[in-house]
Amino acid sequence: SIFGSQLLCLARLHRHLSFKAYLKLTASRSACMAATVATADTTDFSVVTTVDNAANASEESNIKPQFYFENGLRKVYPYYFVYSTYTKRRWLGKKLKEVLLDEYRGTTEEALIRDFQLKRITINGEPAAEGHVLDHNEHIQRTVHRHELPVLDAPVDIVHEDSEVLVVNKPPGLPIHPCGRFNRNSLSYLLECEHKRTGLHIVHRLDRMTSGVLIIGKSSQRASTLSGLVRDRAVQKWYLARVEGRFPEAAELGTEDDLISREDDAIVCSGSLGHLSRKLGLQAVLTEAEGGKPSKSLFRRLSYNGRTSLVECQPLTGRTHQLRVHLQYLGFPIANDPLYNSEVWGPEKGRGGRFGKPKEQLLADLMRLHDSDNFLLSLRTKDFLDDDKDSADVAAKRPRLSDAVCYRLVDRPNPDQRYNCQHWRSDPHCEDCIQIQQNRLYRDPRHNELVLFLHAARYRGPDFDYCAPLPDWADDYFDCSSFV
Repeated sequence: SIFGSQLLCLARLHRHLSFKAYLKLTASRSACMAATVATADTTDFSVVTTVDNAANASEESNIKPQFYFENGLRKVYPYYFVYSTYTKRRWLGKKLKEVLLDEYRGTTEEALIRDFQLKRITINGEPAAEGHVLDHNEHIQRTVHRHELPVLDAPVDIVHEDSEVLVVNKPPGLPIHPCGRFNRNSLSYLLECEHKRTGLHIVHRLDRMTSGVLIIGKSSQRASTLSGLVRDRAVQKWYLARVEGRFPEAAELGTEDDLISREDDAIVCSGSLGHLSRKLGLQAVLTEAEGGKPSKSLFRRLSYNGRTSLVECQPLTGRTHQLRVHLQYLGFPIANDPLYNSEVWGPEKGRGGRFGKPKEQLLADLMRLHDSDNFLLSLRTKDFLDDDKDSADVAAKRPRLSDAVCYRLVDRPNPDQRYNCQHWRSDPHCEDCIQIQQNRLYRDPRHNELVLFLHAARYRGPDFDYCAPLPDWADDYFDCSSFV
């Protein structure tokens, strides 16, 4: 009815105004947070302890301390780690080496051959052969000397806590669970080893680069209940994104694309999402025949500062990278998105699903883009260690931090938390260690490479309403030129 429609519009307006009021409240709260960058001397790789075999992997993995801190980053000392899994259905009948090459990013054929020869790859506890054909229920293990990528040394702030639920403000760049080149540098690991929180159950996902509200159940029962609410879409979610260009108002929308529409004051993208590359973890708008799954997001522009727009985002489904891909499809990618805001996707950066190149070429280009995330930089170690070098000359050769810091970092005055060569364990068969021995270093990522302008600002359910403080980039007066 007309009366019902008016009530609905009033309800939407009240919700929208409430959210804008919330933005002002949390923006003032965030402005009070001081940005502190902890600095330390450049890591000295000239003195390391070498372990010739991985037989004592479990003992080595418990070496303390596990972390060191420099340049505002949390870093992990290398350690032995055992990957363990059982045969998946899609692997049946395939050769073990082929599966490991296909499924595990960063693995080279040379490294696999070396691990087979060193008997570090086993099937059901026995050394495996390269040509082993996988069968049902086989237990695959691979022992590796693990080097993790650094993350921002940002605090994991508690937003809310009671007897059943823990809600934190997840920092950007920190994965929730171990994945890829992250294990100890993950939220679940840090909550357990540093915050002494055990028996926790993550209720919903946030992408590694996304910051903001993360709900965690203290019991499996409560987590299951909350996960059910999220799955049944009984939880409203609001995100903030700073996107490239002037995002249009809904009334300005003009398109013949069936996947883009208007709903009251929101622009709607309903492009189905699927894996463009499972190995790289990249998504794209795909048809159902191509493996796309129904997805829907609502977007409203909150402000425009002449270069970028602050956009309120409401994902009505929960696909991986959903908001990032839908914004790319609309032609307004997140301003500093390293994956979905790149001309690798074609001259239109993937707008409307137009890539301007064959899929095979796109995947090859994206693989090269992904490899750059490893921050490998050809610098000679001695340039950092030669005492005869002028300090200014040495500093000029170090990877510089961005001048712009838009996330509060932990102050670490304790020198014991800095790098100590006595805690470094090297393996002569490890590919990363070999790179270091050849005077190739992993450069420190700049802070602007670890922050994505996407923030889970608010989660509201039937009996809860959790909000996270806003990052500085949500303020239109924030200078994001160093990040874009």
